[in-house]
Amino acid sequence: MGSLWSTTGKVVGLLLFVLILLLPGPMQRGPDDLPAAAQRLAAVTALMAALWLTQAIPIAATSLIPLVAFSLLGIQSADIVSKSYIDKSIFLFLGGFIIALGIEKWGLHRRMALHVVRLLGTSLKRVVFGRSRRLAKSYERTPESDHAFVQIDLIHLMGKRLE
Repeated sequence: MGSLWSTTGKVVGLLLFVLILLLPGPMQRGPDDLPAAAQRLAAVTALMAALWLTQAIPIAATSLIPLVAFSLLGIQSADIVSKSYIDKSIFLFLGGFIIALGIEKWGLHRRMALHVVRLLGTSLKRVVFGRSRRLAKSYERTPESDHAFVQIDLIHLMGKRLE
């Protein structure tokens, strides 16, 4: 089923792309319509949407389509498109995800959760207190700390107690 879905996504995406490109140009209908570059942008958007929805190719690869397609179709220059991929916010998220992967790989999230449970205990009041303290410090919210607190909740829900 997966390969059929993938093949269908690729075919539908390419059909949408070609169909939108071959539609009568918007410039032929009147001066108030969208420019031809907008029609090409709509075709690329339809292609990417079909590939994303069906996951016909990896999402990371789909996200790189604008780097190539925009410059080839004359939508935007490669310089402008590539600058969108290099933003300080993207590197901030990337760094957070890399730290989270390292914490998860080495089991630090479970150790942090067990340490908090050891300090606070497993009673519902203490776990809620620990969670409320966490929410009060929401300015420090990171994926890795959220993952650790999910572990605390799981330990509490499963009824495990430390010796």
